[in-house]
Amino acid sequence: MLINSERTEVFHGNENVLKIWTKCVNNTEQEMNIYLDSAGPSLYEIPDYKKALMFLKSRGTRIKCITEITRDNVDLCKRLLKIIPELRHLDGIKGGFSVSEKEYVSSVMTKESVPMTQVIYSSVEQLVEEQRYIFDTLWNKSIPAERKIKEVEGGLEPEFLDVIYDQKNGIEVIIDIVRRANKEALLLMPTSRALAHLHRLGLVEELIKLASKKSSEIRIICPIDDENSSLIEHMLSSSSVRFLKGDNAHAGMILVDDSKFAVFEIKDSKANQLLDTIGFTIYSNNKASLYSFKSFFESLWNLNELNEKLKRRDEEQSEFINIASHELKTPIQTILTYSELLQDGNESTEYEEAILRNSKRLHRLANNLLNLTKIQNKLLKLEKEGFDLNDSVLTVIKDFQYQFRNHELLKNVKILFNKSGSLYINADKERLIQVISNLIDNALRFTSEGSITITAEEKKSDNLIQVNVKDSGSGIEPEIMSKLFSKFVRRQKSGTGLGLYISKNIIEAHGGKIWARNNSNGKGATFSFTLPI
Repeated sequence: MLINSERTEVFHGNENVLKIWTKCVNNTEQEMNIYLDSAGPSLYEIPDYKKALMFLKSRGTRIKCITEITRDNVDLCKRLLKIIPELRHLDGIKGGFSVSEKEYVSSVMTKESVPMTQVIYSSVEQLVEEQRYIFDTLWNKSIPAERKIKEVEGGLEPEFLDVIYDQKNGIEVIIDIVRRANKEALLLMPTSRALAHLHRLGLVEELIKLASKKSSEIRIICPIDDENSSLIEHMLSSSSVRFLKGDNAHAGMILVDDSKFAVFEIKDSKANQLLDTIGFTIYSNNKASLYSFKSFFESLWNLNELNEKLKRRDEEQSEFINIASHELKTPIQTILTYSELLQDGNESTEYEEAILRNSKRLHRLANNLLNLTKIQNKLLKLEKEGFDLNDSVLTVIKDFQYQFRNHELLKNVKILFNKSGSLYINADKERLIQVISNLIDNALRFTSEGSITITAEEKKSDNLIQVNVKDSGSGIEPEIMSKLFSKFVRRQKSGTGLGLYISKNIIEAHGGKIWARNNSNGKGATFSFTLPI
């Protein structure tokens, strides 16, 4: 009987069936794939079939087998596993077939431990390839035999992973999974309305009952707003449920007792009915997936919890800074006023000048702290007016020259500005004076000798005014450059690291930009900002 040419035939009788099977085994070179229903494993207790398998194994041929493992055949499957290490389980298998790289045999078994009496054989390449593809598809859906055997022998619930596209069935899954919770329920609600949907299903009360039990844990991450705030208040007052504020998302998640989870898509977040809200639902008790989703939930919970703590700390910090800066302003202003009066009409002493200089420095610090709290709380407001920017620059320069008139610093450093005409702008005058003061003060800190040159010009083509403060100091270190305008970033140990951060926010509040660069000649740096006219 020749079987090498492409053909398809039906063989009858035990002898012919065994012969065709033996020929297929002998012709197999690389891989034999076997698909068996729950009665199939008993076939390989028959000596001739078992001998064929042992021959394949001894030759190093890869054998892959899919069957349905049940209570009735679990012992047979355990014996078969010793011959075929790559044995897998799949629910609901019907019939059986074998396919190698060259040939395909489809078999029908009528009773356990009874040899096959009829098979369909084919060596047609296209059919063989189709059957190999079918086997690979089923193989990817199957689970290792060892796991299924453990489930059967231990009376465990079999693992499943279902994708449910029917919304009604998806809602039933959500109801079922919450009601199954015994000790733990972790919920990631993608919208504030999602919690209201659960309430309408009666699941909020289920969660409250669960939370009232000892050793139970209910944690919920969800957006919080007017739509669900009263419901959250009710849950918090009735039980030990823990909430964290989350963001809107496109999917929700419920995990219970390390046993089951449901992930559901949000199709329409604004829908009034849950049926119209959700899309597909993934429902599973697969341990690997469950632990992955739980790990994701825990990471999200820890991140949100940390953000809440940081937010509270920032609020407390802002409140303290606000109170402290207000309390500082009154005594500082008094010292500043008397310092200026001491110098009116009299030749000031070195000590009086030092008092005035440091009083102004304290005054700037208090203003910076106040501005910091306003920026962090998004309360920075601009009071715009029309004025000549060149006059403001001159005012700032004169103020610095007056403060440091007898100081060694300005003997070695010249502040240069050539006013040419007027440069009118509509902006917050006091805040722009603060920015210019910060930039000049910053330049003085890093320039021990040379000059600080200020330029202000109108760029008519861009409808902008640009101000540059160029120094001949030490320049900006590369590691500082990228975070130069961030809060509390300092180029040296002294200072608060607030001046450039506040300046950036003031300029951006005007719709402008601020930046810095090291000078091309390798000496010093230039800070620039633009403002729209």
